[in-house]
Amino acid sequence: MAGLLWFFVPNIYAQDAGTQSLFMEMGMGARAQGFGKAFVAVANDGSAVFWNPAGLDYIQQGNAIFYHTTLVAGYSNFASVTYPFLNFGTFGLGVARFAVDGIYLRTTDNADYGIGDMNHEEFYLSYGKKLPWFGLSLGTTVKIIRQSQPGDDVMNVTDIGTGLDVGLMYKPEFESALFRNMAFGMNIQNIIRPKTRLQTKDDIQPINFSFGIAKDFYFGGDNLKRLTVSTQIDKSEKSKVYPHFGMEYTIHRMLTARTGFDNGQMAFGVGTEFVQYEKFQVDYSINIGNKIGTALHRLALTVHFGKTIDERIEIAKNLRLDEDRKLVAKTQENARLKAIKEHRAMGQEHFQKGNLLQSLVEYEQLSKLDPENEEAKLYLDSINYLMDEQLAKQLADTASSMAKITIDKENNKFVMEHFQKGRQLYQKEDYIAALSEFQNALDRSPNNTEIINALNNTRSMLDKKIGSVIARARASAAANNFAEALKLLSEARALDPNNQNIQKEIDTELKRISNRLQFLESTRNGLDSYQKGDYAAAIESFEKALLIDPTNATVREYHKKAIVRGFASFKTLEGDYEKWYLQGVDLYVEGKYQQAILIWQRILEKDPYNKRVLNAVDKAEEQLRNQKNMKRK
Repeated sequence: MAGLLWFFVPNIYAQDAGTQSLFMEMGMGARAQGFGKAFVAVANDGSAVFWNPAGLDYIQQGNAIFYHTTLVAGYSNFASVTYPFLNFGTFGLGVARFAVDGIYLRTTDNADYGIGDMNHEEFYLSYGKKLPWFGLSLGTTVKIIRQSQPGDDVMNVTDIGTGLDVGLMYKPEFESALFRNMAFGMNIQNIIRPKTRLQTKDDIQPINFSFGIAKDFYFGGDNLKRLTVSTQIDKSEKSKVYPHFGMEYTIHRMLTARTGFDNGQMAFGVGTEFVQYEKFQVDYSINIGNKIGTALHRLALTVHFGKTIDERIEIAKNLRLDEDRKLVAKTQENARLKAIKEHRAMGQEHFQKGNLLQSLVEYEQLSKLDPENEEAKLYLDSINYLMDEQLAKQLADTASSMAKITIDKENNKFVMEHFQKGRQLYQKEDYIAALSEFQNALDRSPNNTEIINALNNTRSMLDKKIGSVIARARASAAANNFAEALKLLSEARALDPNNQNIQKEIDTELKRISNRLQFLESTRNGLDSYQKGDYAAAIESFEKALLIDPTNATVREYHKKAIVRGFASFKTLEGDYEKWYLQGVDLYVEGKYQQAILIWQRILEKDPYNKRVLNAVDKAEEQLRNQKNMKRK
């Protein structure tokens, strides 16, 4: 059969045919294209699976990218999914496809032979990880290449090859203002070269070497804008060096502008993030000045999903706190079970020794801790019965020992009635009334040890009950539930109104609550004045609060902040202070407000009256409050 000639649309990117990877010539992702393909030192989105897998671990949230561009006689697509893990680096999957349909096939004598198509596909499995030293990160991409084109019998010939890319990124901490916030990136594509065989000829993908440098510039003040400048060179086997240059200017989260030069071709691009959804980002770029003179449009959609790294760290922290709460609950339950066991043992011990009232107390406590405990109910009934018998016996013994004295039977009846009534009141925890009844019984039977023991135990339980109520009042006051605290103190006062020591203790607690209310009112007034910028009034209110509680760390901190802001002034930042300030601005622009505050606080430790830094901290704290309010809604 005569050999087939099929005319494929000329490669609109190739400079040295067969010496550079097809996809390296085209590039992937509208954002990278807007940079003029100077992206190897930036590579902080899902297209890093292609440009430099070492940049994958700088991605803060799972994302998927969908990219498309239409060429003169074909089209190119790219898609990737990346996901960062807290401790294991970031993984990515990607696929790129270049296709040309409707290729007219001709024989060697220029006769029509049919129509075919050509496909070139690459599949990526990538991994990137920040190393714990030197600001280095490494990455690798395993890829599978699939090529398909018409053969001599018009039917497509297909083959598959496997290759490997290796990437490196270096973000050092330079002290010099000139080199600060720089990044160096390197990617070696096809370090293991994929090979396919279509018909009789091997197609071995060339090794591509890319090296780039990127630097971030920041514009201070309240706007906090960022300009990223990047440059890159590419070199493939038997090809000359291809230069690239690009810039990205973040005007606002909803608008980013880009421009670049791609080996002499000019590129422009824009990007926007839909802030109201915080999930979608659209990027567009256009390439002008290519060899065929037609502008090439690129469009990409990025979908963010899952929690960010910072959110997952917060979730992990909350999980630990929840585990701690469960541990506390478990400890409390174990303490309850231990107390049940101890009250049961003590109740049995006192019962066996004949100390019925002490046994009664232990089983009453056991019944409170475990209301359904049948053993406690049984023992309480038995103890009440035995105590009635003992009292009757003692009254009888007392009557016989005082045979020479006429004792009216009504006296014994009176003692029995008041003792039983006192015991009933004791079980209901009405200890004041119980004491009165036991005292009435004791007045008629002064030497009755059972009544004396009952009186002593009742006074002890009354003291414990009052102490418990006062303790609950203190806890309510500590939780700022002052209404409940006042109610409990009133109850405690009524339990034993004639006990002067108790009354003094309650008066002390009331004074403490009054001081606490004054403290909270002064603190609240100080915070209101602080938020309004009236620092003189804030200082006065915070000082009133500190007179009441001079050790309160929060008020002391705000008192200090009010003094600082009241006397602050704008100052020029130099050296490390300037570097730290710009690092904080970088974090602020990325929405990492808490981290930005921590960086700026390092400056304020040395220069606490710098108004520029103080304003930046206030702005970041305001953004944090707005985020919390949105989450509550």
